[in-house]
Amino acid sequence: MEPKKTSNREFTSRMELNIGKKCNIDCKFCFYLDQLDQPFEDYDALICRLKKYREIGINKIHIVGGEPTIYKRLFDLVRDAKDLGFINTGVITNGIMLKNKAYVEQCKEAGIEFFAISLHGHTPEIHNELTQSKNSFEFAMRGIENLKELGIPFFINLVVTKKNLPYLVEFSELMVKLKPGMVTYLYFNPVRFATSRFASNMVDEMIGQMQEKHSNTSNYLNESVKLLDKNNIKVYFKFLPYCVLTSPSEHFLGDVLQGFYEDWEWNYQKSFLLDAGKKEYRKMQLICFKNFSKEQINNLPLRILTYINCVSYSNFVKPESCKNCKYFYICLGINENYVNFYGDKEFIPVPGEKYVNPATLLYKDEPDRFKLSLREKIINNLIYFISKHFYAKTPIPFKGER
Repeated sequence: MEPKKTSNREFTSRMELNIGKKCNIDCKFCFYLDQLDQPFEDYDALICRLKKYREIGINKIHIVGGEPTIYKRLFDLVRDAKDLGFINTGVITNGIMLKNKAYVEQCKEAGIEFFAISLHGHTPEIHNELTQSKNSFEFAMRGIENLKELGIPFFINLVVTKKNLPYLVEFSELMVKLKPGMVTYLYFNPVRFATSRFASNMVDEMIGQMQEKHSNTSNYLNESVKLLDKNNIKVYFKFLPYCVLTSPSEHFLGDVLQGFYEDWEWNYQKSFLLDAGKKEYRKMQLICFKNFSKEQINNLPLRILTYINCVSYSNFVKPESCKNCKYFYICLGINENYVNFYGDKEFIPVPGEKYVNPATLLYKDEPDRFKLSLREKIINNLIYFISKHFYAKTPIPFKGER
């Protein structure tokens, strides 16, 4: 099973369902290290959330935590989701519970259609040190074999840290043997809303322990990605500025801003709408429209502009020099906590004609795919005029947890 690109008119209709922070391991880089013993969310509240998802057109979910596989009502939740009209349900997991083949059979019977396994090294020594859990690598590998034997698709998520960075090529060699549908490299991203534990000094401490400078990662990443691509394994990476890649093959590029046309990704726009409410959502869209450039206004469909509005005001920043980079409009930027710790001197703009549409690299063979009509340009410019002249000094009304 490989994530499908949706049609020109269709955004991803997938969302995450976070059932709580409770977990059976305590990864060193976890956002929620001080909350892992908290109870799971109330079951009725989760069902209520699913119903709201369906009301706004979401019909696919990733069940996330914490660790979903230790939730005793996971199978009930999956079955109820199916009854509500969800057509594709996956689980993001550390894979430990999947060591039990009987449990995996129950997962399949309940209707779980795929798993994303968190695997943070190619050896037990690396993975177990990062998860702080003895045998977690062995159990996850056994779980992957159970999934393969039962024909359940699986993907792999790797959080890139100082510990596993030098071994990304060896990790790719392991992936070639395991043959997952996709591998995602997640660069450490201490989101500001994750937990009260993340006071500024704690963020700095974790970055210093876990995160290598971005500019030191590109050679390892490039070689690793090339090996996966050569073996037809789909690759993504997240939270890494594009400029640090040396001679990148552009079809590897993929991040949050490209997510709206990827079936695997979550729909951040609808998540924002649900959290903010329709009134605040529309107000935010109008207020923030002035932040687009004329180049974006005259080249991007309104549906993409409104989507970008919902993911651009997070904890990522772009230094002034970024404006000269060809990836300026399609790159998420740099985590502001990273900039506070390491600074921004390593980020050198990549010269060349700017990409305006985040989806361009996904559809390089279809240059007219996003061409605007005169009517669309007029509407975009009208909204831009209203935003720039009537909301020039109005603060963003709602940010939410994106």
